[in-house]
Amino acid sequence: MKKIVQIISVLLFTSYASLAQTAESYIAVERYSKRVLLAANTEQVLPLGRFSQLATVKLALDWSKASGVGLAASVIVPHGVNVAGNPLSLQAGDKISIRDLVYSISMANDEVSCMIIADFIGRDLLAKRGKQGNSIKAFVAEMNTLGGSLKMTKTKFTSPYGTSVAGGAQGVTTVSDLAKLTVGLLATNGFEFYTKQKSRRLTLARVSGASQKLTVVNNNKLIGQMGITGVKATGNHSIISANKQPYKTKLPSGQFKVTPVQMLIISMNSANRDGRVKQLVGTSWKQYEDWRASGYAMSAQRKEFLQ
Repeated sequence: MKKIVQIISVLLFTSYASLAQTAESYIAVERYSKRVLLAANTEQVLPLGRFSQLATVKLALDWSKASGVGLAASVIVPHGVNVAGNPLSLQAGDKISIRDLVYSISMANDEVSCMIIADFIGRDLLAKRGKQGNSIKAFVAEMNTLGGSLKMTKTKFTSPYGTSVAGGAQGVTTVSDLAKLTVGLLATNGFEFYTKQKSRRLTLARVSGASQKLTVVNNNKLIGQMGITGVKATGNHSIISANKQPYKTKLPSGQFKVTPVQMLIISMNSANRDGRVKQLVGTSWKQYEDWRASGYAMSAQRKEFLQ
């Protein structure tokens, strides 16, 4: 029996490792039209990794709006949050606002802050439904509900922060599914404010009673270049939003038609992450200009759009 378990463990590890070593995948999508401008291996199944954190942030912002609990509300760090990524050195009993947790996740890929948010919101959801259970599992279930609502058909969330919880299965996704998640996130009021800053000063109350201010630095070093305002960079993977001024077209009536634009780039497994992203941003804008010059031509089946 022991030997069988060992064999299964090796197979699972080998399967996950093969996912991590697959070919480069990328997609460039104009957010408002959802027009796909560049694409390679868009349906290749890949490890979700820290991009799980984007769903955690979206749920936190959505929950705050739906519940009426403001982002300034303080959360007490619970016992048992033992994961590696802890840039704020949070410990049980510390107090920190939901807003600052979201900042630390968005800018510093903070795994502990993901677990704190998941536990806090998960407990609230269970209580409102009159249920008992594991708060983290309840939150992850909401992540998958979110994925379903965004038609992320090849994505499976298993953790609020990236790595599997308690040795469970690893989450998986595709770059096309991540594009759908990013479109949904950028439509969430206030989200871009958390990702477009190069650094942010946060305040927390230590369990000792002392107040402490800490600075988190954005892991996305391309912020401010080529109109880039987000979204998340980790390892050799990146999700980028790049802004341009809206296009203005004068109508026969003398009024102007305004067309907002924002480019989204999802790049996975690139040997030169930031260099590749900058190349994709430049090329995708050229592709968009060609499409605009054609009068925004499209096929009858609209296959060139994010489905």
